[in-house]
Amino acid sequence: MKKFFAILAALALVVALAACGGGGGGAGGGGAAPEKDPNVGMYNCVSVSMGDMELGASGEWIELKDNGQMTIFLMDDPYDLEWSLDGTTFTMIEDGTEVGSGTLSDGTLSVDLAGVDCIFVLEGSPAEAEWAAAAPATGGASGGGDAAVYEGQWYGWWAIFNPVGINAEDGDWYDVCAEVTDLGDGSAEMVIWDENLPKDDPLAEFTLSIDEDGRAYVVDGYFLDMQMVEGMLDFSPDDATYSDMLYFTGHYDDGETTFDYSFVIRPWGTIWDDIEVDSPDDLPYGYYDWYMPLLDAGQGAPGTIELNYG
Repeated sequence: MKKFFAILAALALVVALAACGGGGGGAGGGGAAPEKDPNVGMYNCVSVSMGDMELGASGEWIELKDNGQMTIFLMDDPYDLEWSLDGTTFTMIEDGTEVGSGTLSDGTLSVDLAGVDCIFVLEGSPAEAEWAAAAPATGGASGGGDAAVYEGQWYGWWAIFNPVGINAEDGDWYDVCAEVTDLGDGSAEMVIWDENLPKDDPLAEFTLSIDEDGRAYVVDGYFLDMQMVEGMLDFSPDDATYSDMLYFTGHYDDGETTFDYSFVIRPWGTIWDDIEVDSPDDLPYGYYDWYMPLLDAGQGAPGTIELNYG
């Protein structure tokens, strides 16, 4: 895993992609108290800014755990760090070195990451409800945007992080296809299938609402066994590092299974030559042996993904 100091340096150079995740409670105490630290939990990023410029959050998070352990998901990767809380002063630590600091109080975590100010709120807290109520109106469920940028077939991968209650390892990823159908009036249907679940029994199926800025909001649907409701997931081509790409992250919890996830997909027919040059390990597993032969044959995305791991 990359050192967190390195990712902070990258963050300072690409603040437009910055996002944070945060969370609670304190390492301290060592006593015999068995009760749960009220600061421990999942914190979602609600604000990213640098000076007077608001950059916008894009799905990153922090999970504060017991015994001063934490995970932050930032710029496509999870990082395991330590944290401490002295009064309301919050500190993030890697290998004994402070890598971020801020304040934590009443479910709101504010931290400075390489000059980028990030605010996270604890899931289910009054602070989360207050931020949701204060958020400016967006296109959201009202639609009115153009779904054309999303329409068609897509190919890429999705990955699982921090899995609990599922037969998967941290960092497992799978080739995935998607199809988006424009329903008119700024709405669309998105179906996602992978190498384990075919199109006729898909991994996920969403109803999307596209706002006037072209951002897509999931307003209904399901992902595996979790019902999706408005406010759980949104994305835009502007969130991705590369052109012709959708990148989105989220947290899955169906009451028995939990994990964090990331999706990277591109329009079917896209040649990933930029990724081949910059980061070949980030190509989908079946890119050369499955995807490219289908393109050469002039075929669209099939309803099943059949890969050879031999």
